[in-house]
Order: sequence, then structure tokens, then C-alpha cells
Amino acid sequence: MFKEDVLKIATATKPLGFRLAQKISGKWDNIGDKLAKIRYAKSIDLRKIAYAIIEAYILDLKGLTVLEEEGLAICGEVKPGNRCYTLYGREKFKEYRHLIDGLFWGCHSSSENRVEFYSFGDHTGSRFSLPDVELRKILRIEYDEKKLRKRVAQILLEVFEGCFRIEDVETSLDKRLVNLLIDMDYITLEDGDLCLKSPIFIEDDQSYIDSLVKELKPIIKESVTESYKILKIL
Repeated sequence: MFKEDVLKIATATKPLGFRLAQKISGKWDNIGDKLAKIRYAKSIDLRKIAYAIIEAYILDLKGLTVLEEEGLAICGEVKPGNRCYTLYGREKFKEYRHLIDGLFWGCHSSSENRVEFYSFGDHTGSRFSLPDVELRKILRIEYDEKKLRKRVAQILLEVFEGCFRIEDVETSLDKRLVNLLIDMDYITLEDGDLCLKSPIFIEDDQSYIDSLVKELKPIIKESVTESYKILKIL
């Protein structure tokens, strides 16, 4: 694809994106009821939870699953070394970033010790979040990255459970991690209490999330099919 192709695709699919958003919004009463049952919903704006679950998880990650199921995407091919990935090229030219800015938002993820970190945003910029940064580089310490992420997960879960206050920070490493998590907008400090600022989901929430996937998947499939028909004639 060249820049002309990117512009054609962006123009042709924008109305479809609006229609998909309208269809999902039309189901908001039922969606909102399910989102409200997420345990974290009691301590954060419901819109943040909707953003994480619907936009990042369902529309992006599960949307890729729909594309694969419909035979409309190559999500990975076996390459030498028995590794699975897809090769692609990128045209670079003056104002390249301006062209793709805001065109594609996507989800990055990493999994360690049964804990998954996700970030969601515009692919043109860098993200100051996990899994996109290395904690040891930011902290400038020689330390196992997996152990650092495991400790971060423990801190976030303890804050989530309401059993980790600022006075509970004892080690110098924990103090630096807590300060970093505040800088990264994962947590905030309010009157001596550490409070979550970014969504966290636990295993008990999975049934509600799966229910939303089941409800929205037909809408996504319909939109995918419609988009493909339009793209074929461009």
C-alpha cells in the first residue's frame, strides 16, 4: 500500500466506523449493566472500563479474531525457525507521521506470571505504559524485568484490594515503583491513600467480559463483512 491507498481506506471506512459505534451505543443500557458488575466499577468512571473492554479488548483484539474466522486476515504465517508472524513494509516520506496519525489505534500486550499488561493507543506515538517500556531502564537498575513486573502487579492488586497505603511502602525499590506508577497514571495518591487510576480486571470479571464479547461479536462481524465489500471495489 502507498499513501494514496491509506487515504482511500481511511475515507471509505470512516462512515462504517461511525455506524459501528452507533450500533454499540444503541445497546448501551445492557452493556452498562454488565460493565457495572465489574468489580473495579465501584472505584472508577464507568467510561474508562468501557474504553478498556469494548475498544481495546473487544473491537481490537477480538475484532482480529473475527477477521481470522471470516478468512479476511493473515494474522500470522509460519516462518523459518517455526516462528509465526507476518512480514510487512512501510513507506516513509515527508509528513509520514501526519498521514497515519490517528488512523490506526491498537493494543499491545504482554503476559508474565498469569498477569497481563495492556496498552491501547495511536500507533504513531510512544506509550509510557506497560508493556511498552522496560522498568529497569526507567529506574536505571540492574534487575530482572520479570521480577519487577511481578512486583508491580502485586502492588496494583494490593491497591485494588485497598490494603496498600503509602505508609506500607517500606523498601526503596517499592518506593521507586510506587512513584513510577503514579507518574505513569496507574495509581494516584489521595490523602495518604493509594488509589487505582487505570482499570484492572480479575478472574471473577471474565464471565461478564465474555458475555459482552458474545453480545457484540455479531455486530462486529456485520461491520467487518460490510467493510470488506467496500474495500474490494476501491
